[in-house]
Amino acid sequence: MGNKIVLAGSLDFLSLGDILQLLGSNGSTGTLRIKSKYVEEPGFVHIIEGDPANASTGSLTGLEALNSLFGWVEGEYEFAQGQVTEEKLINKSRMEILLDGLRMLDDGEIEKIGPVSVSKSQDSTGKEKDLPLINGPLVDYSYVVDEESFSDGDTIAEEGKHGGWIWVVLEGVINVVKETSRGPLSLLRLGAGAFIGSVASFLRGGSARSASVLAVGDVQVGVLDSQRLFTEYSGVSDEFRGLI
Repeated sequence: MGNKIVLAGSLDFLSLGDILQLLGSNGSTGTLRIKSKYVEEPGFVHIIEGDPANASTGSLTGLEALNSLFGWVEGEYEFAQGQVTEEKLINKSRMEILLDGLRMLDDGEIEKIGPVSVSKSQDSTGKEKDLPLINGPLVDYSYVVDEESFSDGDTIAEEGKHGGWIWVVLEGVINVVKETSRGPLSLLRLGAGAFIGSVASFLRGGSARSASVLAVGDVQVGVLDSQRLFTEYSGVSDEFRGLI
């Protein structure tokens, strides 16, 4: 094809979501190739001006193939810049693809290929269980209006308290904890790129937090521009707002 490889690395460092956001911010056109020792054939994502246009892996093509690639948690990638001749089969926006892919991965709708990083937590009976460490997409710092730091064990958000802020984890790990009749229950462990808060935080002017968020070690979070988020939220379709 004569296309030049301009970006390459490990999925341990940049996830598929991070890569798509990086290529999208640059308006790149070309083909992303992903390979894993757990899969016989590589996966491909064809990108036009920053947006995924088609994808393939095994017998899958289009959006179905792209969604499945979010489950490749270990492997190598390379992006070759150049003309894309494959048929455009994906019509969703890049942000819709990212949100849907990460949600389906979290909900177990996408099979994870490769070893899964886990951290120890406790369930409501005090017995240890394994929770995956979930990272979010590459942080877009243009949305960050302030930064805050927390130390190990500090409460970032408290269940039942009202607040209108949404944060993004810049560095470190946080633990999401829910109070139950049998004591605190650890629900999630989130890393860099993950969000703290929900759309309800800025839609209803300070809704009650549904869970507490605690710092695990030193944590740095960014406060997101709620007004900008609300403006962008108001501009999307009713169907997409319902999904959010």
